[in-house]
Amino acid sequence: MGSYTVLLAKLISKELLALRRRLSLTQEAMAEQLHISCRAYGDLERGKYAISDATLMFLFPMFAPNVQQWLFRQFAEDVHAIEESAEQVNHPKPIL
Repeated sequence: MGSYTVLLAKLISKELLALRRRLSLTQEAMAEQLHISCRAYGDLERGKYAISDATLMFLFPMFAPNVQQWLFRQFAEDVHAIEESAEQVNHPKPIL
């Protein structure tokens, strides 16, 4: 997985578990809500794979608006940190 995909997988996996517990759903019930297999859901919850576009479209409305905003903001901050780090590696500042 690319670095952005890994970021998304980690971010979504944490929130999936929290959401499922908040809704008192089993993994099977959550998988049904997302139109994926139970195994695929378990893999998502463990961060093994990144979420597909279609699954994300089923998942996102399940989050409260403040969680949706936080996910966007957190992903953007994480991407910025990766890009900043890469920039420093490619163009290190001189040591004075």
